[in-house]
Amino acid sequence: MDRGRVSMGTVRGIPIGAHWSVLAIFGLITIILATSILPAAVPGRSGAAYVPIAIVGAVVFLASLLAHELAHAVVAQKHDVRVKRITLWLLGGVAELEENPRDARAEFRIAIVGPVASMGIAIMAFGAAYLTRSWLDPLMLAAMIWLGLVNAIVAVFNMLPGAPLDGGRVLRAFLWRRTGDRAQASLKAAGIGRILGFSFIALGLIQTILGSPGGLWLVLIGWFMLMAASAERATETARAQFTGIRTGDVMSQVFDVAPEWWYVDAFLARTPHTSRGSVFPVVRYDGEPVGVVSGAELWNISEKDRLNTTVGQVARPLAPGSVVGIDADLGSVVTRTPLQAGQDIVVVMDGSAIAGVLTAEDVLRHLLRRDG
Repeated sequence: MDRGRVSMGTVRGIPIGAHWSVLAIFGLITIILATSILPAAVPGRSGAAYVPIAIVGAVVFLASLLAHELAHAVVAQKHDVRVKRITLWLLGGVAELEENPRDARAEFRIAIVGPVASMGIAIMAFGAAYLTRSWLDPLMLAAMIWLGLVNAIVAVFNMLPGAPLDGGRVLRAFLWRRTGDRAQASLKAAGIGRILGFSFIALGLIQTILGSPGGLWLVLIGWFMLMAASAERATETARAQFTGIRTGDVMSQVFDVAPEWWYVDAFLARTPHTSRGSVFPVVRYDGEPVGVVSGAELWNISEKDRLNTTVGQVARPLAPGSVVGIDADLGSVVTRTPLQAGQDIVVVMDGSAIAGVLTAEDVLRHLLRRDG
């Protein structure tokens, strides 16, 4: 979701952003409110009268989704879980955590607080509508009641007991606490999430066949749930395969580093064996890793430009979690940091010195060696 993401600032040190697709949901909500919900609740107004209230309603709804995700993030920070960022997008919002909660209690608290926040907003909206019913403009009153209703729906929907929904996290916390096995708890929550995804897709297709346009929305939600639950199951399976293995036992100990101040031509001349599939850590003068560059990225530069282009100008920043200690658990490393062949590496440190690099090929080689 990095591409198309627009930064909206930070809250408590957490980057807040919105994907361009949030404009679609904003527009859709505005249109539905202005042409259907508000006219049905308060008939007889001109078409232009509904639009401003619809826009405000859509903005406040998106703000309530942000509050839902912020609740997750704040509680995660209180449990010493680092939060990468929060992003609003087509199907709501997501608070991305850089690591898993350390125990089932933290998992439960982080998961449950989002639906609690949404239900709290719903109660406040209903309460405000009740207290102002005698004097507030009926259009604003209708928008307030709608806001309470949709937040209540968000809270209830998110408590469905399957990954990636909050209810799936709550279920995982319960099973983890009862069995002591987080991996199995995650797999069960992901399995239920897949069932829910298939169910929403089937229900949406039936509604579409019967002529209801809302069925396509259910299909989209079901597809997202299915994909997310499947990805979570794959992640937990990978974690189980590599848990208990030191990263230092799998890494490549023979490697080249690319000084960021070197010109590309000089670096390629020094490493004539460099292929397009090679990947290098890029280091500063003091040896600290600051980036990554692939052989393909270097060879793609024209011979003329290689003479005045430094490695640092070509390098990509290291992704979060791409620098680990030599004793880091391989299961945590491979599930936290994507490793695309010929593109990505994990830099393995022994104290302040680079001890090796971990690539997709190293992980595959370990699997083949183990299974062979």
